[in-house]
Amino acid sequence: MAKFEKGNKLSTGRPPGSKDKKTEQWNLLSSHMVNDYTKRVDEYLKGLKDKDFFDAYLNILEYFKPKQQRTEHLGKIEQPSELDNMTYEEAFYLKHGFRPEDK
Repeated sequence: MAKFEKGNKLSTGRPPGSKDKKTEQWNLLSSHMVNDYTKRVDEYLKGLKDKDFFDAYLNILEYFKPKQQRTEHLGKIEQPSELDNMTYEEAFYLKHGFRPEDK
């Protein structure tokens, strides 16, 4: 079996930006679902009671806008913030540039 040699120009592979057959099929299916079945899904949702409607709607919505994964900060902050020991007057001065009594 021949090994790949750097600089080989015989096989260029798929052109940049082109899609493989499976991607094209998925795009066709999603287009079909959105364009052809929207009216049917809309009518189905209209026939549901409140709780069932929201359950179905939220389930469908996940396919269009996936939930973001939750993140948890596990690190520990070693240094206290300089605002921790600041008085109200010092914080006001830092934010506004003048002291409350100077106004």
